[in-house]
Amino acid sequence: MSIRKLFLLDGSGALLTALMLVLVLPKLDLLTGIDPDMITVMVLIAFLLAAMSLTFFFTYNQQSYKVLQVIGISNLLYSGIIVVVLLVYGSSMKPLSMTYFILEGLVVALLGLVEIRKHKKVSAYLG
Repeated sequence: MSIRKLFLLDGSGALLTALMLVLVLPKLDLLTGIDPDMITVMVLIAFLLAAMSLTFFFTYNQQSYKVLQVIGISNLLYSGIIVVVLLVYGSSMKPLSMTYFILEGLVVALLGLVEIRKHKKVSAYLG
């Protein structure tokens, strides 16, 4: 997958995450038991990651690959936040909520690893 496509995938996914946390999950009552401040933090991080990735998608140049590692690490850290949410609030979460957060954490972590790997590959190729 090209670096530019990774930026688009990452940005779109982060935007989808933020919208799910703001619009969909509350309507399905799937955020019950989670501190609203934690959800706000997650939404802000998701919007920030979306803005960063989509900015690099639209302004892509040969040097854009350098930020891919930062975005990948950010995704791994966001997955860590999801693990914390599951550990702290898991006992009061609905099974469907837990499933959503587990799957999201896995997808975001996988994307982060792909981004870091791509950065290393391009860095090694360019010297």
